[in-house]
Amino acid sequence: MNAPGAARGKRLATSPQPRLSTERLLRTLDLSHLLVRRLDGTILFCTPGIARLYGWPQEEMDGKCSHSLLKTEFPRPLPEINERLLAMGYWSGELRHVRRDGSGLSVASHWSLQCDDTGQALSVVEVNSEISDWNRRGNIARFSAKRTPSYFAGAT
Repeated sequence: MNAPGAARGKRLATSPQPRLSTERLLRTLDLSHLLVRRLDGTILFCTPGIARLYGWPQEEMDGKCSHSLLKTEFPRPLPEINERLLAMGYWSGELRHVRRDGSGLSVASHWSLQCDDTGQALSVVEVNSEISDWNRRGNIARFSAKRTPSYFAGAT
């Protein structure tokens, strides 16, 4: 039987793994669409990747309310989402945002609550992945399916 997490037929390495350097980690984070914010939405930190996604310079995003800046459309009322975030420690869903140039986009958004040692909520790490093209293709396929006559209508 393999150890948990071990690939079938592979043995886990027992030698120490090289540590990922801070510089390499930060370069990787630069590519991600990640921001850290307070529960009220105030942006504490954002990566260059998320700044590029939305078209805002990082320094113009810092200190702003992310929900207002990005004109966020939520799938449920925000207080309800925050209630779940506080209860579960995470939330995921689809959001609509507006870029600096006014163009809209859909994102799969994943929120992780960060707490201190006493359990007091400190911040939210939010990672957004653009899914606009994926949604557009799905909507086109659904639209086409509704408009295309079924060759099997009436078949038994």
